Amino acid sequence: MKKKLLNMSKHLVKSGALGLKCTYLLFRNLLFIKMLRFNCVELYDKIVIEGNEIELLWKVKGCHRISIKGIGSFAGNIHGIKFKLVDINQPIDITFHGIERKFQKSLLVKGDKVTLINKFHTNSALPLATEVPHNSEELETSFCNEKLKTDFKYMFVEFEPFNLENYKPSNPN
Repeated sequence: MKKKLLNMSKHLVKSGALGLKCTYLLFRNLLFIKMLRFNCVELYDKIVIEGNEIELLWKVKGCHRISIKGIGSFAGNIHGIKFKLVDINQPIDITFHGIERKFQKSLLVKGDKVTLINKFHTNSALPLATEVPHNSEELETSFCNEKLKTDFKYMFVEFEPFNLENYKPSNPN
């Protein structure tokens, strides 16, 4: 119950903040008499596969709200959006809202739906860790010198006398 109420309050705050941004941009455009000027709308990717994330970019001035059909409404001061394309066959309808007029643009997406002829499913199975019981054997944890055998036939040890002069720093400060 608390989680549902918290999610609903977050949604209300976000939509209220978006409404305030759009209203602020509308009044600012009215004050400075900024009329809607449209330059271009384009897709960043030339070929899109259905279900992939695409980036839609535009150049518009004097806009206070941008509506994209099936995606949502956005403040007019942004210059692009990333979203997942759900249906490749439907065009993307964008509406730019200015002071007195609206500009609508419909983009047809060049793309395709990819289907696999031979579908495959992967499944990785981890081996079960098994344990070998050592109950039948008794493990010995003792150390004795009789079992330790060393043979140094060709080993020579030479000791060099320690001379402090050899180990002084080369740049004394």
